[in-house]
Amino acid sequence: MCNRKEAIPTFGIPRDFGAAAKLAKEHLFDFESWAVARLPGFVPNTRQRSDGGVDGTGHLVDPESSTLSRLCLAQVKDGQTVSIDALKAFLYEMDSQNAALGYFITLYRKETRSWHRMVADMKTADVSRNILPRVQLWSIKEYFDGRLSKMVTMKDPYLQNRIIQPTIR
Repeated sequence: MCNRKEAIPTFGIPRDFGAAAKLAKEHLFDFESWAVARLPGFVPNTRQRSDGGVDGTGHLVDPESSTLSRLCLAQVKDGQTVSIDALKAFLYEMDSQNAALGYFITLYRKETRSWHRMVADMKTADVSRNILPRVQLWSIKEYFDGRLSKMVTMKDPYLQNRIIQPTIR
């Protein structure tokens, strides 16, 4: 019997939270791509470095508001200690690109008053007669607990058709 700890290779699609956490630790860019793909209608960036704080994009089918674009942005952060500066940078990027919705994805749920205040300051968006927070904080832990973020009908990124929010797993 061997006493030393053997490394198990990380590859494939995470099937549980532990595998997702391991992927985040060992292969950050693969984790980012996988996490973005958990949002129906989103496509991960092909450019992994210098991505301007955006890890994926999606497009709304029918925004009601004429002041916002159809663009939706996603940013992924790993670990438990994600700085508020990362959220600020993402919110700035949303404003600069006039994005209708933004999804800030973390490995674990981030719950602080300052984070929620910043998200609330971004107001809401009227999308297909649904009033949604313009920015949503969502975690991979919530994904594996069966809680999907609030979504609306998005364009299929490959076929440009409407897609329906699928059920988890």
